[in-house]
Amino acid sequence: MASDLIPGGPVHYSRLKKFRHSAAHYLSHEDKATPSLGKGSAVHSVLLGGKRVVVYEGGARNPKFSKYQDFMAANENAFIVSPKEAADVVGMRKSIEGHTRAMAILEGEREKLIEWETMGRKCAGTPDNVRFGLPAMQFRGRQYPACEGKVGAELKTSKTAAPWSFPWEAKRYGYAGQCSWYRNGIEQTLVYPPGPVSDYFVVVVESTAPYPVTVFHYEERALNKARMEWRGWMERLLECERAGKFPDYTDEDVSLGIDDDLDLDWGAEDDEAAA
Repeated sequence: MASDLIPGGPVHYSRLKKFRHSAAHYLSHEDKATPSLGKGSAVHSVLLGGKRVVVYEGGARNPKFSKYQDFMAANENAFIVSPKEAADVVGMRKSIEGHTRAMAILEGEREKLIEWETMGRKCAGTPDNVRFGLPAMQFRGRQYPACEGKVGAELKTSKTAAPWSFPWEAKRYGYAGQCSWYRNGIEQTLVYPPGPVSDYFVVVVESTAPYPVTVFHYEERALNKARMEWRGWMERLLECERAGKFPDYTDEDVSLGIDDDLDLDWGAEDDEAAA
Protein backbone atom coordinates (compact mmCIF):
# COMPACT_ATOMS: atom_id res chain seq x y z
CA MET A 1 0.00 0.00 0.00
CA ALA A 2 1.31 3.45 -0.91
CA SER A 3 2.30 5.61 2.08
CA ASP A 4 -0.35 8.16 1.02
CA LEU A 5 -3.08 5.65 1.78
CA ILE A 6 -1.74 4.45 5.11
CA PRO A 7 -3.79 6.16 7.86
CA GLY A 8 -1.75 9.18 8.88
CA GLY A 9 0.82 8.56 6.14
CA PRO A 10 2.31 11.59 4.37
CA VAL A 11 0.70 13.06 1.25
CA HIS A 12 2.85 13.23 -1.90
CA TYR A 13 2.15 15.62 -4.76
CA SER A 14 2.45 12.90 -7.41
CA ARG A 15 -0.70 11.29 -5.99
CA LEU A 16 -2.45 14.44 -4.79
CA LYS A 17 -2.57 15.88 -8.32
CA LYS A 18 -4.84 13.01 -9.32
CA PHE A 19 -7.62 15.12 -7.84
CA ARG A 20 -7.46 17.13 -11.07
CA HIS A 21 -9.43 14.13 -12.38
CA SER A 22 -11.35 12.80 -9.38
CA ALA A 23 -10.99 11.42 -5.87
CA ALA A 24 -11.30 7.91 -7.29
CA HIS A 25 -8.23 8.54 -9.46
CA TYR A 26 -6.33 9.54 -6.32
CA LEU A 27 -7.32 6.32 -4.61
CA SER A 28 -6.36 4.08 -7.56
CA HIS A 29 -3.12 5.85 -8.56
CA GLU A 30 -0.17 3.64 -9.43
CA ASP A 31 3.21 4.79 -10.69
CA LYS A 32 3.93 3.45 -14.17
CA ALA A 33 7.39 2.84 -15.55
CA THR A 34 7.88 4.03 -19.13
CA PRO A 35 11.00 4.45 -21.33
CA SER A 36 10.80 8.24 -20.97
CA LEU A 37 10.59 7.93 -17.20
CA GLY A 38 13.49 5.45 -17.24
CA LYS A 39 15.78 7.84 -19.08
CA GLY A 40 14.72 10.72 -16.88
CA SER A 41 15.39 8.74 -13.71
CA ALA A 42 18.77 7.66 -15.05
CA VAL A 43 19.75 11.27 -15.81
CA HIS A 44 18.73 12.24 -12.29
CA SER A 45 20.95 9.51 -10.89
CA VAL A 46 24.07 10.38 -12.86
CA LEU A 47 23.72 14.13 -12.22
CA LEU A 48 22.10 14.43 -8.80
CA GLY A 49 23.08 11.15 -7.21
CA GLY A 50 21.07 7.99 -6.76
CA LYS A 51 20.91 4.44 -8.03
CA ARG A 52 23.47 2.95 -10.39
CA VAL A 53 22.66 3.00 -14.09
CA VAL A 54 23.42 -0.23 -15.95
CA VAL A 55 23.08 -1.11 -19.62
CA TYR A 56 21.35 -4.28 -20.76
CA GLU A 57 22.69 -5.48 -24.10
CA GLY A 58 20.87 -8.79 -24.27
CA GLY A 59 18.02 -7.67 -26.50
CA ALA A 60 14.43 -7.11 -25.42
CA ARG A 61 13.92 -6.28 -21.75
CA ASN A 62 11.07 -8.72 -21.27
CA PRO A 63 10.51 -9.73 -17.64
CA LYS A 64 9.26 -13.09 -18.90
CA PHE A 65 12.66 -13.97 -20.39
CA SER A 66 14.93 -15.88 -18.00
CA LYS A 67 18.02 -14.04 -19.27
CA TYR A 68 16.54 -10.67 -18.38
CA GLN A 69 15.21 -12.03 -15.08
CA ASP A 70 18.77 -13.01 -14.13
CA PHE A 71 20.06 -9.57 -15.14
CA MET A 72 17.39 -7.82 -13.07
CA ALA A 73 18.20 -10.01 -10.07
CA ALA A 74 21.90 -9.13 -10.37
CA ASN A 75 21.09 -5.42 -10.64
CA GLU A 76 18.16 -5.12 -8.26
CA ASN A 77 18.99 -1.62 -7.04
CA ALA A 78 19.87 -0.08 -10.39
CA PHE A 79 18.18 1.66 -13.31
CA ILE A 80 18.37 -0.65 -16.32
CA VAL A 81 18.56 1.04 -19.70
CA SER A 82 19.06 -0.09 -23.28
CA PRO A 83 22.19 0.90 -25.27
CA LYS A 84 20.16 3.56 -27.12
CA GLU A 85 18.79 4.97 -23.87
CA ALA A 86 22.28 4.93 -22.38
CA ALA A 87 23.57 7.03 -25.29
CA ASP A 88 20.77 9.54 -24.69
CA VAL A 89 21.53 9.64 -20.95
CA VAL A 90 25.20 10.37 -21.64
CA GLY A 91 24.24 13.04 -24.18
CA MET A 92 21.85 14.75 -21.76
CA ARG A 93 24.38 14.64 -18.94
CA LYS A 94 27.12 16.21 -21.07
CA SER A 95 24.76 18.89 -22.33
CA ILE A 96 23.71 19.88 -18.81
CA GLU A 97 27.28 19.78 -17.52
CA GLY A 98 28.26 22.13 -20.34
CA HIS A 99 25.56 24.63 -19.32
CA THR A 100 27.19 26.54 -16.46
CA ARG A 101 23.99 28.42 -15.58
CA ALA A 102 22.07 25.16 -15.17
CA MET A 103 24.85 23.56 -13.16
CA ALA A 104 25.02 26.53 -10.80
CA ILE A 105 21.27 26.28 -10.18
CA LEU A 106 21.57 22.53 -9.54
CA GLU A 107 24.47 22.87 -7.11
CA GLY A 108 23.23 22.42 -3.55
CA GLU A 109 21.37 19.95 -1.34
CA ARG A 110 20.26 17.30 -3.81
CA GLU A 111 17.46 14.73 -3.61
CA LYS A 112 16.84 15.12 0.12
CA LEU A 113 13.55 13.79 1.48
CA ILE A 114 11.68 16.40 3.49
CA GLU A 115 8.57 16.15 5.64
CA TRP A 116 6.26 18.88 6.89
CA GLU A 117 2.65 19.54 7.82
CA THR A 118 -0.01 21.40 5.82
CA MET A 119 -3.64 21.88 6.83
CA GLY A 120 -3.10 19.49 9.72
CA ARG A 121 -1.91 16.70 7.40
CA LYS A 122 1.56 15.19 7.12
CA CYS A 123 3.19 15.83 3.74
CA ALA A 124 6.43 14.71 2.11
CA GLY A 125 8.49 15.15 -1.02
CA THR A 126 11.97 15.07 -2.49
CA PRO A 127 12.96 18.33 -4.21
CA ASP A 128 15.67 17.81 -6.80
CA ASN A 129 17.84 20.60 -5.43
CA VAL A 130 17.83 23.27 -2.74
CA ARG A 131 20.57 25.83 -2.36
CA PHE A 132 21.01 28.84 -0.12
CA GLY A 133 21.30 31.89 -2.32
CA LEU A 134 22.52 32.03 -5.91
CA PRO A 135 25.33 34.47 -6.74
CA ALA A 136 25.05 36.88 -9.63
CA MET A 137 26.63 35.40 -12.73
CA GLN A 138 27.26 36.01 -16.38
CA PHE A 139 26.29 33.36 -18.89
CA ARG A 140 26.60 33.55 -22.65
CA GLY A 141 26.74 37.32 -22.71
CA ARG A 142 23.93 37.95 -20.25
CA GLN A 143 24.18 39.11 -16.65
CA TYR A 144 21.90 37.39 -14.13
CA PRO A 145 21.20 38.99 -10.74
CA ALA A 146 21.77 37.20 -7.45
CA CYS A 147 18.93 35.31 -5.78
CA GLU A 148 18.49 35.80 -2.05
CA GLY A 149 17.15 33.22 0.35
CA LYS A 150 16.59 29.59 -0.49
CA VAL A 151 16.46 28.58 -4.16
CA GLY A 152 14.64 25.47 -5.35
CA ALA A 153 15.17 23.68 -8.64
CA GLU A 154 13.78 20.70 -10.55
CA LEU A 155 15.54 18.82 -13.33
CA LYS A 156 13.24 17.65 -16.13
CA THR A 157 13.80 15.62 -19.26
CA SER A 158 11.31 16.38 -22.01
CA LYS A 159 10.53 15.93 -25.67
CA THR A 160 11.02 19.67 -25.96
CA ALA A 161 13.01 22.34 -24.14
CA ALA A 162 11.84 25.07 -26.51
CA PRO A 163 10.72 28.24 -24.69
CA TRP A 164 7.55 28.39 -26.81
CA SER A 165 6.44 24.78 -26.32
CA PHE A 166 7.72 23.53 -22.96
CA PRO A 167 5.24 25.74 -21.05
CA TRP A 168 2.48 23.50 -22.46
CA GLU A 169 4.34 20.46 -21.15
CA ALA A 170 4.73 22.15 -17.77
CA LYS A 171 1.00 22.81 -17.63
CA ARG A 172 0.15 19.30 -18.77
CA TYR A 173 2.26 17.64 -16.07
CA GLY A 174 1.49 20.12 -13.30
CA TYR A 175 5.05 21.33 -12.74
CA ALA A 176 3.95 24.64 -11.22
CA GLY A 177 2.00 22.69 -8.62
CA GLN A 178 4.97 20.44 -7.93
CA CYS A 179 7.32 23.39 -7.44
CA SER A 180 4.76 25.23 -5.29
CA TRP A 181 4.26 22.09 -3.20
CA TYR A 182 8.00 21.70 -2.68
CA ARG A 183 8.42 25.39 -1.87
CA ASN A 184 5.79 25.03 0.82
CA GLY A 185 7.67 22.05 2.21
CA ILE A 186 11.12 23.64 2.02
CA GLU A 187 9.85 26.65 3.96
CA GLN A 188 8.22 24.53 6.69
CA THR A 189 10.44 21.49 7.11
CA LEU A 190 12.95 21.29 9.93
CA VAL A 191 15.53 19.86 7.51
CA TYR A 192 16.52 23.35 6.35
CA PRO A 193 17.03 26.61 8.24
CA PRO A 194 13.93 28.84 8.42
CA GLY A 195 13.32 31.39 5.72
CA PRO A 196 11.47 31.88 2.44
CA VAL A 197 12.17 30.30 -0.93
CA SER A 198 12.86 33.33 -3.10
CA ASP A 199 13.11 31.59 -6.47
CA TYR A 200 12.18 28.30 -8.12
CA PHE A 201 13.79 27.10 -11.36
CA VAL A 202 13.15 24.23 -13.75
CA VAL A 203 16.15 23.00 -15.74
CA VAL A 204 14.91 21.21 -18.86
CA VAL A 205 16.94 19.05 -21.22
CA GLU A 206 15.56 17.47 -24.39
CA SER A 207 15.75 13.70 -24.32
CA THR A 208 17.03 13.37 -27.89
CA ALA A 209 20.00 14.85 -29.77
CA PRO A 210 21.25 17.55 -29.78
CA TYR A 211 19.99 17.62 -26.15
CA PRO A 212 19.42 21.37 -25.80
CA VAL A 213 19.07 22.79 -22.28
CA THR A 214 16.78 25.62 -21.21
CA VAL A 215 16.43 27.17 -17.77
CA PHE A 216 12.92 28.28 -16.79
CA HIS A 217 12.11 30.49 -13.80
CA TYR A 218 8.64 30.33 -12.29
CA GLU A 219 6.84 33.62 -11.80
CA GLU A 220 5.45 34.25 -8.33
CA ARG A 221 1.89 34.50 -9.62
CA ALA A 222 2.16 31.07 -11.27
CA LEU A 223 3.32 29.46 -8.01
CA ASN A 224 0.60 31.23 -6.02
CA LYS A 225 -2.10 30.08 -8.46
CA ALA A 226 -0.79 26.52 -8.28
CA ARG A 227 -0.79 26.73 -4.47
CA MET A 228 -4.47 27.62 -4.48
CA GLU A 229 -5.15 24.62 -6.70
CA TRP A 230 -3.37 22.02 -4.58
CA ARG A 231 -4.84 23.46 -1.38
CA GLY A 232 -8.24 22.84 -2.94
CA TRP A 233 -7.22 19.23 -3.59
CA MET A 234 -6.05 18.92 0.01
CA GLU A 235 -9.44 20.11 1.24
CA ARG A 236 -11.15 17.47 -0.91
CA LEU A 237 -8.73 14.80 0.31
CA LEU A 238 -9.42 15.62 3.95
CA GLU A 239 -13.16 15.51 3.30
CA CYS A 240 -12.86 12.16 1.49
CA GLU A 241 -10.86 10.73 4.36
CA ARG A 242 -13.42 11.94 6.91
CA ALA A 243 -16.30 10.49 4.89
CA GLY A 244 -14.46 7.32 3.90
CA LYS A 245 -15.57 7.85 0.30
CA PHE A 246 -13.53 8.69 -2.82
CA PRO A 247 -16.11 9.36 -5.57
CA ASP A 248 -15.42 9.56 -9.27
CA TYR A 249 -16.54 12.42 -11.56
CA THR A 250 -20.26 12.72 -10.78
CA ASP A 251 -23.37 10.75 -9.82
CA GLU A 252 -25.63 12.96 -11.95
CA ASP A 253 -26.61 12.67 -15.61
CA VAL A 254 -24.60 15.18 -17.66
CA SER A 255 -26.16 17.11 -20.53
CA LEU A 256 -24.08 16.76 -23.70
CA GLY A 257 -24.47 19.62 -26.16
CA ILE A 258 -22.90 20.53 -29.49
CA ASP A 259 -22.00 24.19 -28.91
CA ASP A 260 -20.45 23.95 -25.47
CA ASP A 261 -16.98 25.36 -24.95
CA LEU A 262 -14.79 22.33 -24.40
CA ASP A 263 -11.58 22.34 -22.39
CA LEU A 264 -9.40 19.98 -24.38
CA ASP A 265 -6.47 20.46 -22.00
CA TRP A 266 -8.06 18.26 -19.34
CA GLY A 267 -4.84 16.34 -18.82
CA ALA A 268 -4.73 12.74 -19.98
CA GLU A 269 -1.15 13.28 -18.97
CA ASP A 270 0.21 11.08 -16.34
CA ASP A 271 1.06 7.86 -18.15
CA GLU A 272 4.29 9.30 -19.54
CA ALA A 273 5.06 12.23 -17.28
CA ALA A 274 8.61 13.43 -17.63
CA ALA A 275 10.85 12.75 -14.71
